[in-house]
Amino acid sequence: MTTKILLVEPNQFHIDCLRNIPDVQLTALIEGNRTVVDGDNQLTEQRLIFSDFREVLTDEMSEGVIVCNTSEYCNEVLVQSARAGKSILCETPNYSHVQARKIWTICQAYDVLLGVSFPHRLSLDQKVLRQQIKKGELGRFQIINLIKRNNRNLNGSRITPASNVFRNIGIKINLIDTLRWLFNSEFTSVRSPTMATTGRMVETEVGKWVLKMSNSYQVHCDFDPFIPSEEEKFYEMLEIEIIKREGKPVLRRPLKTIFLENARKDECLNSSKDLISQVIKNFVRAIQGRQPIAATGLDMLRAHEVLEAISLAKHSKNEVFI
Repeated sequence: MTTKILLVEPNQFHIDCLRNIPDVQLTALIEGNRTVVDGDNQLTEQRLIFSDFREVLTDEMSEGVIVCNTSEYCNEVLVQSARAGKSILCETPNYSHVQARKIWTICQAYDVLLGVSFPHRLSLDQKVLRQQIKKGELGRFQIINLIKRNNRNLNGSRITPASNVFRNIGIKINLIDTLRWLFNSEFTSVRSPTMATTGRMVETEVGKWVLKMSNSYQVHCDFDPFIPSEEEKFYEMLEIEIIKREGKPVLRRPLKTIFLENARKDECLNSSKDLISQVIKNFVRAIQGRQPIAATGLDMLRAHEVLEAISLAKHSKNEVFI
């Protein structure tokens, strides 16, 4: 059975990926507000490039729609695709909380599949760690420290300013989903550091961020990982450190919150592309009924709810319950 897929504002990578998946037919490509297929003669010759999505949201043209950008145009395509009964994959979940809720509500109303690209869920080493935690192989623990690796530990790899990376909503959403998926738990509350006045009458933050989870785990970090200041040191990787109840570290390893927009630029290019390919393959197989979708629109919405609570806690300096 051949599954017909429509791409919205893709990069060449998405096109190449679909061509390499068996039993998939790329039936249309919507350029929208950006030209991304210059020089692709095959698409041009087959007349698969369209500028208006209304021309191709028909029953015979496609079963699934992969939205590869988060422009206003893409948001409109996503809504109309749901109304047309198409299965949808948000390949770049850069939505505001209001947009995420609207998208999820519409897809629920029209009973269509809404998948979200959270590549870490398909990473083999992350899957192994998740199983170890789930089976209790790491022992009993409660505290998970979120640790920033600064540029001195990166062995000469490209450095990205944290203020530029973490202001991207998609990065924040991926980070939150990584934690809730990895520890198989929902966040229940957020507490920011308190403010104290130093000897020079300057207010400063004291303590750590504490994000509590439903299974009694707590995520601690002594820096703001979601809205860093301009003075933050440069870094591009986080680590998690799992602490046993008696206070001894049991494990420390990189936390891979892979997000294609940034991953294309660094040394993890090939592995990141491979994971995004797996996300797209998973979406196609979900349409075909061969496997469940790895992450749904509800997962995106849950992550947004945590992000909203973090913002409230930052401004109120009180514990905010989710």
